Order: sequence, then C-alpha cells, then structure tokens
Amino acid sequence: DDLGLLLLKQLSDAERDGDPIETNCLDRFFNRSNRDPPLLFDLIKSNLGHTEGAAGVLSFIKVAMCMYHRGITANIQFTSLNPKIDAQKYNLHILQNFVSFPSVSNNEKIAIGVNSFETVGSTTHSIIKEYQPINKTSIENGHINDGNHIKSKQYFIFIFSNHNDDQAFLQRISQQLLLKRTISYTHSAILIFISYQQSQGQINVFLTEQISPGLSIISRPTISLAQKICFVFSGQGPQWWAMGRRLYESELLFNKWINLIDGEMTKINNGEWRLLEELIENKTEQESRINDTNIAQPTLLAIQVALAALLVSWNIYPSFIISHSAGDQAAAFVADRLSLKETVRMLAV
Repeated sequence: DDLGLLLLKQLSDAERDGDPIETNCLDRFFNRSNRDPPLLFDLIKSNLGHTEGAAGVLSFIKVAMCMYHRGITANIQFTSLNPKIDAQKYNLHILQNFVSFPSVSNNEKIAIGVNSFETVGSTTHSIIKEYQPINKTSIENGHINDGNHIKSKQYFIFIFSNHNDDQAFLQRISQQLLLKRTISYTHSAILIFISYQQSQGQINVFLTEQISPGLSIISRPTISLAQKICFVFSGQGPQWWAMGRRLYESELLFNKWINLIDGEMTKINNGEWRLLEELIENKTEQESRINDTNIAQPTLLAIQVALAALLVSWNIYPSFIISHSAGDQAAAFVADRLSLKETVRMLAV
C-alpha cells in the first residue's frame, strides 16, 4: 500500500536448509517475479549472530533505529548467497550498503514489518509505524523565545493514570514509581493535570522553568559504576584468522596461557591437531581451519582465557562474569569453577 512496507526478517537457526525455505516462501507469498522492483533483505543474524530468544525484540530495536536514521543498514560479513535461494527469480537483494528510506510526503509514515519465528519460542510478528509528533513546531514556536534552551535537551514522557484526583497523592505515587523504575535519567519532572489544556499549561511552566503546584522535579541518586566490571565470554562466531598473534608475540602472560591450553588440548586430542598450529603459526588465511567448529571453539577458549589472565595482571578484576554458548567453559574456568583440564576436555570431547 501507500505506506511502503519493508520487511525485516529473522531467519531460523538451521541456516543451510531453513534460509532457502523461508526466503522462497516469502517471495511466493508476495507473488513476486524478476520483473518486480528489487526486494531488499535486511537481516539481524548477519550483524549480531544467533540471537535465539532475543530475536524478536532485537528486530524491534533495529526497526526503531532504522526509523530514527531514516534508512536500512548493510549486512556485514555477507559474502555469498545460499545457492538454494532463488534470488534472480524473485529479484531478491541482500543489502550490502546503507540505503535511505524512499521519499514520502509529510503526512505519510514509514511502516516496517518484523517477522521472527524461532524454535526457541521467540515468535514475533508485528507491523510498526513510525511515530511523528503531532505539534512538533508548536512548542518551538510558542511563547518560549529561547530556541536553544529546548533544542539542547531531550525529553521523554512516562504516563501514569489514577482515578484518585488528590493532587498530593498523585505526586507522591509518581515520585515513588519514577524512583523505583529501572530508568537511567537523573532528573524527572512530574506533571499533574486533568485535561489537555491543563497539561499544555504545565508543560509550558516546566519549559520556562517556572513554579506550579502541579509540577515537581525529582532527582535520582547517581551510582558510580567505576568499579563494576563485567567479563563477557563469547560463543562461536567472532573468530578470525590470525587473531591473537600480536598479543602472543608481545605479552609473555598471554603467550604462557596459549601454550598451557595448547598442551592440554594436544594431550586430549592425541595430537590430531595443534592449537598453536591453527592459531599462531604462519598459516595463510586460505589454509586456516579457524571456522571449523572443532577448531573455532577451542581457539576462542584459549584467546578468552589468555585475555582474562592479561586483564587480571593489570589489576582489572571482574565484578560479574557472563557467557553464552561455547563461551560457558572459559567463563567457568575464569570463575574458578572448572580446572584447566576439565575446561579443555569439555570442548575437545
């Protein structure tokens, strides 16, 4: 329709078989042919990897960012399309550069569809239309002459409603709600009103920094997070050829841990392959097997453990440790829940 519907699609986890099935099904659903305008695909997975249970909400966040920047982002790390996808037949294109939204009139709004069907239960389908302020210029061109005062600040609205018209009661309950909610804004304004006209009056009072019985300003105590450091251990996906080589050559402690893990890995896999050979020694990118699962996971374990040891040697200690997928073993070792032998064996077996 006139809204210009764009589709942001989160494909299933079974990429090799699932992607062609879902993509071709989508093209058939829209009854497309190679004579139709290009169908542009923007994917979450190519930029963020396996998001599993967060697929739907991450798609929603990406939609909001696309609307904010008025365009669609490129799919990084994309090299070639699965040959089972009939891209030419349906005039399908995977975005490899930023594409601005098409021009629309002032009254039209961009709409984006989010489609995410995952086996882990993140089943999401929604059509999201952009928000456009109704009276965007009325505040800027009203009785407030200092335009810089308004443009230099960004305001967010949280609405609470109650049948009780006791103004003092509403102010107290609003203060408690704002103080207890997990929001990061240090200053909040509470406006109490019973009509649209009164709300406009309270907003004008706030913007002109005046005083009103229905307006109160509260400040949240700031909490220093300077000592709160989290170590995050990644699963398979971020590995790349020659990663860690410069640290191996320049940092003795990093070098030591890579060698220790290489020794344990060699014992367990009976010398079938060596971590140092795949990770450090002068293999070319074409010869590297770094993207093979049985190579990638142990090398990521070694890199992350060695990096953690290096950070600790610089007196950088974690207050929290979190992990995902194959990163769980490295996290458990750094948290002193597994021995090095147990950690390596869990990935090697």
